[in-house]
Amino acid sequence: MPSFRLLISPLLLLVTRPAKVLGFGVVCDELETARFNMREGQHIRYSGVTLKMSAFLLGRWFSAPARADTIYKFGGRCLERWGTEVNSSRYPPLDRPLRRLSEKAHSEALRYNKEEEASLQNNVTRYFGPRGKKRIYTSIEDLHRAFREGSADPVTVAEGAMEAAVRLNRVVNAVEELLPRKEVLAMAEASKARFAAGQPLSMLDGVTFMVKNDINVKGIRTMAGRRTDSKVGWTVHPAEQHDRVVARLLSQGAILIGVGTQSELGLSATGFNEWKKGPLNPHNPKCFTGGSSSGIAVAVAMGLVPFAIGTDANGCNRSPAALTGVVGMAPTYGRSSSDVVLNDEEQPKLLSGSVSFSAVPLDGPLAEIFTNVHLGPITANAEDAAHVMAVIAENGGEDSLYDSLYKNEFNQTGVPRMHLRAFTHPSKTPVTVGIYRAWVDSCSKSVIKAFYGTVEKMPGWKFKYFTMPQMAGQQKTQ
Repeated sequence: MPSFRLLISPLLLLVTRPAKVLGFGVVCDELETARFNMREGQHIRYSGVTLKMSAFLLGRWFSAPARADTIYKFGGRCLERWGTEVNSSRYPPLDRPLRRLSEKAHSEALRYNKEEEASLQNNVTRYFGPRGKKRIYTSIEDLHRAFREGSADPVTVAEGAMEAAVRLNRVVNAVEELLPRKEVLAMAEASKARFAAGQPLSMLDGVTFMVKNDINVKGIRTMAGRRTDSKVGWTVHPAEQHDRVVARLLSQGAILIGVGTQSELGLSATGFNEWKKGPLNPHNPKCFTGGSSSGIAVAVAMGLVPFAIGTDANGCNRSPAALTGVVGMAPTYGRSSSDVVLNDEEQPKLLSGSVSFSAVPLDGPLAEIFTNVHLGPITANAEDAAHVMAVIAENGGEDSLYDSLYKNEFNQTGVPRMHLRAFTHPSKTPVTVGIYRAWVDSCSKSVIKAFYGTVEKMPGWKFKYFTMPQMAGQQKTQ
């Protein structure tokens, strides 16, 4: 019988033609980058009886050897060899979007940063928005002012956020997991005591926030949208430590209340997670939120938290922020970095979440994969995004991957220092904003009207319209 199975399985696969689709018989040695043509491709399509017959035959016991052979040759053998051999020809070429600052600009950034740090040593309070500015949402500045004046306190705010998260999540399914109430309130009590003593740690002290579930939070499984009870795939254990960005925020008194739902592995632009049946757009639960940082965008859009932290590789923060009416940011390449996020027991130590980007070899595949991810804030306004960036930004001297890149490629001391001089010393020089008009004009009429109606009201903005011929193909897919 075994010999019959080995004989019949490949024959059935060849008859029903899924061989070409699944890569049956393919020997995977090296990536041939010259063959990577992203503009056109031919794929076999199945439907109707052919699809049903192929699925039926492939699912039977006699196709098991062929399935195993296909999976191993098409994937397992590649991973096995790539994981043990060093050969740079296997990695697609990488063009890191680094731009060298002039020595003057680099030194000015350092000077401005030091001036701000010295000022904050004496008083951490700084407001960028005028007092009494009417906002739809309670901002970080609103909370800080209320905590300072005693009209509110971090404990009351944290309790309210936790209760609202449970209540509202029944409708929008935006929260993946909340931290233990006792742990959250302990952080809030400590913050309340600091304000009572007149010694808050920062503008974020006592402010509640959430993070996306592909960012490590100690004690929580970093599922990245995967099904929590799945028996297939990796076993995911609770993270042993906080991601460096989370740790920075906590060190400045911010109060983490939980992690947000996201689309599975961040692979859906809708932001919807089938396992969670959400998140749903708080403005209209019949609509998608955009993704993949969908849950945290919903949390900010509902007013549950003033800010959240997500990952953005291809619009993952910006898209859901746009669709839910808040501010999403993907910081400049290298401005913020993270620890490697996955925490799976069957993955190498480097992927365990316990190793930072500074340990990733610059000539290895991980440097190319993970540096595409920008950790950034989702907030209700631009001023709040600035306050968050002031805490999470790379500021040089931390032996990060980005510091190494600046030193190696530009012979500079490291990443240019972060500063908020644009807020503290607003310039009267007009700001030039680039607009890809063809992209905007491909939207619906209501979106076009809203877009131009908004940007034209911005004081001190000049517009430069540009074209991107290589984007024509993407426009056709909208």
